[in-house]
Amino acid sequence: MNDYKHPGKYITDVAYLTRKNNKKLYLKCFWSLNWPLAVLLVLSYALGTYIGYIYSFCSNAMFTFALAISIFISFSVFGPKYLANKQAIAEYMAPYYKMEEDKLKMQFQNILDELTKASEETKIDSNES
Repeated sequence: MNDYKHPGKYITDVAYLTRKNNKKLYLKCFWSLNWPLAVLLVLSYALGTYIGYIYSFCSNAMFTFALAISIFISFSVFGPKYLANKQAIAEYMAPYYKMEEDKLKMQFQNILDELTKASEETKIDSNES
């Protein structure tokens, strides 16, 4: 099945199960690589709030400026690095993804065997009557 192109639901299930079963490792990898993004997001949000305060003392303006500036600065500065970090996490956790994929294939194979066995029993029962 390695050469077979899997449907998106299968890949999503493998990724979900891997993150669920290895949550601590995944979060450790994620936050150790992406903590600068969180710091930059908070600092740029504070800068945007301050600029919104200078522009107008309206809470809507402060929030809008803060959100726009924080998203723009964070992802323009750290965006490509964030995607590279996600790729590094995927490569680091590749053995865990493979392990979950093998478990899922075994579950599918067991279900397929049970269905095959049930259909054979149905054929035998229908031939007897």
